[in-house]
Amino acid sequence: GTGNSTGNSTTNGTWVNVPRSWWVAWVRADALGGERAASPRLDFGLDGRDEWGPATTIQGIGAWGWQDRFLDGSTTTSTTVNPSGRASAEMWVPNDLLDFGVTVRSANGNVSGWTVLVNGVAVLSESMTPAPAHRIELDPNQVETLRQALTGGGSLPEQGIAYREIEFEVTASGNVTFGALSAPTTASVTLSTSGSDAMILAANAARTGDGTLDLDFLAANDGRIRITLQDAITTPTIAVHDSSMVAGDASPVVPSSAWRKFNATFLHEASAVALRLDVASATQEDAWFIPLGGSQPVTLSMDAGLVELHPESAVTVQPGLGMGGFSTSTEVQVTFRLTSLWDDAPELDLGLRMVDGNGVYSMPATYRWTDGFAGLDDDLVLDGIEFTDERGAIPPEVTYLIAGTPVNVTVDFGWEQAVTNEEPFLPGDAEVQVWLGEDLVAVEDAPENTTLVIPTVAPYTFGSVTWEVRIVSTSSLGTGPISVINRTFTIDPMAPRVLGADIEAFDHRMPSGTQRIEIDIMDHVLLPDDLDAMVWFEWRDDANGDRWPDEGEHTPVALFPPSDLTASTGTYTLLLDDRSGLDGERVAVYLTGSDEAG
Repeated sequence: GTGNSTGNSTTNGTWVNVPRSWWVAWVRADALGGERAASPRLDFGLDGRDEWGPATTIQGIGAWGWQDRFLDGSTTTSTTVNPSGRASAEMWVPNDLLDFGVTVRSANGNVSGWTVLVNGVAVLSESMTPAPAHRIELDPNQVETLRQALTGGGSLPEQGIAYREIEFEVTASGNVTFGALSAPTTASVTLSTSGSDAMILAANAARTGDGTLDLDFLAANDGRIRITLQDAITTPTIAVHDSSMVAGDASPVVPSSAWRKFNATFLHEASAVALRLDVASATQEDAWFIPLGGSQPVTLSMDAGLVELHPESAVTVQPGLGMGGFSTSTEVQVTFRLTSLWDDAPELDLGLRMVDGNGVYSMPATYRWTDGFAGLDDDLVLDGIEFTDERGAIPPEVTYLIAGTPVNVTVDFGWEQAVTNEEPFLPGDAEVQVWLGEDLVAVEDAPENTTLVIPTVAPYTFGSVTWEVRIVSTSSLGTGPISVINRTFTIDPMAPRVLGADIEAFDHRMPSGTQRIEIDIMDHVLLPDDLDAMVWFEWRDDANGDRWPDEGEHTPVALFPPSDLTASTGTYTLLLDDRSGLDGERVAVYLTGSDEAG
């Protein structure tokens, strides 16, 4: 739209009217279709673990007490009329519905009648004046007839409301769209809980320091529900004094072989008979009932196996004097560890409660693992590997090894998000494997720490061999982005050796300033590029005058290597100046040096 208006402006302090023009590009209007909340739920402490809420994940349930969804979860559904001139839509409706209405529209034809079917049997039907669209509302008698037809059959219970599936069929032509479904009912539920029920435990865990409790209700949409607290009873005969995680407090926590120890002191009047241990993330939880009289602990959770109690000393108990108005205190320590059945979680919560002789559960002593991003990490990673031989670490630039060389592979592994945690995985949960080519040469599945030294031997072969270290889960543990690291060496099974030379022992040559000696050397993998001739001249180097070369009397002279070091044999050249010698004086030479493999 467009239009004109006037506005005020000021010039030198005088206000004048200034004409303006305006236009509207588009308008959006959002309407809240009622105050009924969809999928309401109660989550004490907002920890992601609902104490009450939807029992199913069926899409076709609408707002609580106001069914407005078709079977596929949509608010409208379209279909084509079949050859018999009928089209239908399925939906869940409350057994105790108060009313029923639906709008039916034909895009290119008319709607002339409708039928309601329950379990395939027609219970209501009516003809109408043919028209492109109809709003169909059941009258009170029809609602009662439908309600009677819905009772007695199998139903879907959901948050205090029982639903049955019905089919709404119309006689029509063209393409038909169903919408504006309305099937209201009374939505009410009474939650009653006591003792060790999950709701009571969660409510106590969520209580604040001043004793107040927030009732945290959530829903999938804006809406309103009314809550009436009918009764609440508190018991002042048992309390938590203090608590601490004395072993295994680092975050994120990992499902490792390390035992964790949690201490708590409880104040109470009646005798202490048991403990309840709960460990939970937003999606998983495990619980143990631990008698203090010597009986065996009992698991309480459907997720049993997430927490392992110490088989010999799951709990220690130290009675003490009372304080703060309580007659008795009891200090306990629970020893446990987490198993590989856990998934990654941003937070992991522990709660420990004491149970007295009257069956009263205390408030929980609590601990939370989280660093703000991760609370539990179950993904193993390789942090690095190092190769060493008898001379120490093999530098990264070294690519050749002598066949038969003992090579130690040092493996550092850990956890993807718990980067400083040095606790190894539980025996049997994973394997650190070392492969030489296609051969598995070492496996460690019960490490004592996160650094392993695994001995290997360079194989007797020619060419390249790859050492590969893998960390492999054999349980529910995951592996992070770095779970395989490898390094390739070229194996050299033979040392360089002299095949021959163009001079023999005791040969005589005329003195020369460029005395040339050619030496043939073989090395199957790569010829050495740094060989020295250790030269002894009798007239210059015979320090003790015995006319024989002795240790320490030689002088190194570099050999000239062949141009192609990749060949298996090559000719090296030695140039000497022997003009200072007298006839009959001797020259002695031996070679020293090494190839790339050492």
